[in-house]
Amino acid sequence: MFKVGPAAKASGSVWDEKGKSEIAQIYIGVYENRFKFIQFLNVENGTTLATSKILGLPCEGGCTFFNTVTLDYPSELITGVSGWYQDHNGSKYLRSISFHTNKTTHGPFNASPVNKGLEQIEFNYQVGSKFHGFFGTYLQNGVESIGIYSKPMEKLTEIVKKT
Repeated sequence: MFKVGPAAKASGSVWDEKGKSEIAQIYIGVYENRFKFIQFLNVENGTTLATSKILGLPCEGGCTFFNTVTLDYPSELITGVSGWYQDHNGSKYLRSISFHTNKTTHGPFNASPVNKGLEQIEFNYQVGSKFHGFFGTYLQNGVESIGIYSKPMEKLTEIVKKT
């Protein structure tokens, strides 16, 4: 497996969901102008649901925005993620995110930019059927970055079948 992303320089605490490619739901919490957390409801062994740890910080004081993305599991699978980062007090924070699947795009989900005049760093990671989990970082005020794991082909027949 290899990592794709993040687009912005990351310095926060690391979170990692390597190998967690079967996702039934995604939870997104926003407070004011940043993503406080992202959390996944993973499917393990085809039948068991297991909630990931909160990737970021819980909204103990409340969230100004909360959304649940429900995938049509098992036929709907993550194929990519896109969005953009923006600076806030010298640190880059995730400000917008969309989750791409083999059926549709969920999002964009946006946290209001602090300053519309600041540079936006966009990202778009598409790996198709080779998605194998998310990873990223968070700071004391929220989610700093996100990236995805991709698994390379294991056999030449994977190419031959598609042509």
